[in-house]
Amino acid sequence: MIKLAIKDLKLFFKDRKSMLLTFAIPIALITLFAFAFGGAGKSDKDSKILLPISDLDNTSLSKEAISQFDSLKSIQIKLMSLEEAEKLIKNGNENCVLVIHKGFSDSLTTGGGFTFGA
Repeated sequence: MIKLAIKDLKLFFKDRKSMLLTFAIPIALITLFAFAFGGAGKSDKDSKILLPISDLDNTSLSKEAISQFDSLKSIQIKLMSLEEAEKLIKNGNENCVLVIHKGFSDSLTTGGGFTFGA
């Protein structure tokens, strides 16, 4: 059985087409996709995600929630009014906005507390 495997491996390594299809093409495709999707050329510094926030509740609990978002190293917040956020989204300058509606603090006090997991 081992002799058959050795014979097949010798034939395999002599065939240039099979070697190319087995090793070179997958390496080339992996490299191509790594450059396309892997972020080649990015700096070592982590890029932050910009998160526009509109605080309609404007209470101490909503400000605490915003400060906890701001403490995350991967998120940069930008406070703005709801009208300004809607205008930026309609113009295509922003993709989304986090809206903290009125009653946010009331919901937290009746339903428990605000815990923010990393």
